[in-house]
Amino acid sequence: MSAAAAVLATLHLIVQVGFISVMLLVMIVTVMNRMRVRHVRQQWRTGRLLGLPLWPAVFLGAVVLFYGGALLLGQAIPLKMIAGYFVGGVFWFVAGLLSRAVLVTEYGLIYHPSRAGHAVAWEQVVDYFETTTASRKPCYVFFYLDPSETRRRLELMVPRSERAAFGQIIAEKLDARFTLSARQVYGKKALEG
Repeated sequence: MSAAAAVLATLHLIVQVGFISVMLLVMIVTVMNRMRVRHVRQQWRTGRLLGLPLWPAVFLGAVVLFYGGALLLGQAIPLKMIAGYFVGGVFWFVAGLLSRAVLVTEYGLIYHPSRAGHAVAWEQVVDYFETTTASRKPCYVFFYLDPSETRRRLELMVPRSERAAFGQIIAEKLDARFTLSARQVYGKKALEG
């Protein structure tokens, strides 16, 4: 083996170990963040491909295709190299799977649990309504105040199978706060004409 080939092999090993290490760390942090969430009443995955993370799935598919193609062409690829990329891809896939979720808890909504600032407490919600998207999927739109008292909007797609249970939680947590009697809203003079 020439010196250049040895240097390239060493650099490739460093990149691969770095990839596996970073993906393992991302997965551990994501699992720990998910385990910190308590009193989850309902959850579902979001996104395309049935809630599966797109890029990790594409990466794993590419690894399998390249290895299969190399075998068909009779190329010798070290199994350690393919296994390393596959393991790193699995770590990435698990982290992506856990982070692409909506968690409905006793205290509020958490969308993308692995990212900071993606939680809305029920007390922050000032208004909401239910609608459907152009593709006829149920969608709830929440208006809430962030910590700096700025009004924000959260559009939350709800799978049809989760809609009834989510509606019950919303009724329990928000409707009681927003239901006002006609006298409180309009006053007696407005009602008399």
